[in-house]
Amino acid sequence: MIDHLGAQFTRFLRMSLLTFSDRRRRRAAITEIQGLDRTTRNKILTESGLAFEDLRDAQVPLFSKDLLSVAMRSLGISRDFFRTHHGAWYRDMQLTCMRCRHRMRCREDTTSREFAYHYQDYCVNSDSLANILSGQAERTSHIGVNLKATIRLLIRS
Repeated sequence: MIDHLGAQFTRFLRMSLLTFSDRRRRRAAITEIQGLDRTTRNKILTESGLAFEDLRDAQVPLFSKDLLSVAMRSLGISRDFFRTHHGAWYRDMQLTCMRCRHRMRCREDTTSREFAYHYQDYCVNSDSLANILSGQAERTSHIGVNLKATIRLLIRS
């Protein structure tokens, strides 16, 4: 039992440190972008496919670990192929992922290679991922799928 408590405490400390680190990097990125002149800031955000509000609302810094790519790879989805053929859908999924409050669990699951077994329980992009996996990406409008993800994100917040 003591071993179990020690493991849980270690996990808690690791998650706390990662959360603090993510928030610090997010705050630093927002401060840096706010310090840029309006033209430069808009150019950088446009190239990233973001609006300033998206960045401010994101749960993570712009340059933190790309969990969506790791999640897609763990499910056997080619991120590059999907991004090339469904760019707008991919960007919507990325924004949804950045706003998600379950990033810590996602990070743990992708690190431990458990994401494929549990993502349906918490991932706000699970409907999109299910459509991609079922081969329906070619026939599905990403707008309806992403609307479900946004609603799920708001409900779980």
